[in-house]
Amino acid sequence: MSSFVLPEVKRETLLKETPPIVARPVQLDAKRKKESNAFLKYAAIFVIGLSLLGLGVNSIYQKNLSEQQIIANQEQERETQTKIEKATFIVSEALPSLSVEVTLDKKPYHIIAGAFRYPENAQRLVNQLITSGYKAKILGVNKWGLTQVSYESYTEINDAINSLYRIRETEANAAAWLLTQDL
Repeated sequence: MSSFVLPEVKRETLLKETPPIVARPVQLDAKRKKESNAFLKYAAIFVIGLSLLGLGVNSIYQKNLSEQQIIANQEQERETQTKIEKATFIVSEALPSLSVEVTLDKKPYHIIAGAFRYPENAQRLVNQLITSGYKAKILGVNKWGLTQVSYESYTEINDAINSLYRIRETEANAAAWLLTQDL
């Protein structure tokens, strides 16, 4: 292969004569310049005056508004106080005391149907179990952040174990397990 060489470029200089530029002096009207400066000064003073007037009016408005709020709060407190005074009454006779026995059914044994990351899925399973006849409920969130769903809760461990075996056989849920925890 042979190398490719460009021919030498010829450059011509063209000189064109331009007419000479004549500088004409510009005359400024000193009177006109002073008038425009005076106008700008008055406009600036007017804008500053409007700003100060706006700030003053806003300050007065805010002060008046806060005074009205304080007065309204005081009136409301007075009305509340009078309502309390009217509602206060004295009971001359003591009422007989009632004794009520309350037994809390602690059910620390729970048969767990599943644990879910999303509470919506847990609620869906609870609804299915309730329609199947169980007393299902959501037990809460465990330490791994999963929402636990129980078939039922029991007070006796023997009842819970028997129910667990029955659920594993009839529901075909081999993943069901027994949780012992006070809620």
